[in-house]
Amino acid sequence: MYSQTYMKHFSNPQNVGKIENADDVIEVINKEEGCFDTVNLYIKYDDNIINDAKFQLKACSGTIVTFSLFTELIKGKEIEFLNKIDHDLINDELGGLPAKKAHSIRLVLEARDEILKRKNKE
Repeated sequence: MYSQTYMKHFSNPQNVGKIENADDVIEVINKEEGCFDTVNLYIKYDDNIINDAKFQLKACSGTIVTFSLFTELIKGKEIEFLNKIDHDLINDELGGLPAKKAHSIRLVLEARDEILKRKNKE
């Protein structure tokens, strides 16, 4: 049912934790499905490079997995790279998510959009 990549991120999530003195903290909450997954994403920048990204959450397995993958994808990348991250990329990287876990990708995209919005204001 779940891909090897999904299971790898589920059994050993990457970048879990908090960055002290983070340059940005983004909070996303799933209010639509009633599960109330809550994620705090911590970002450290070096100019236009995402130097570090970590997350803390109270969420289902799908959200743990998608944020683990997301933080792995963005670390060391320029902000513009975020424009390449979309639903299909995340879903494909994870080998497909069941429909009941689709909200997890939406939360990642909300966090991505918030990062882009805040960096574009600078």
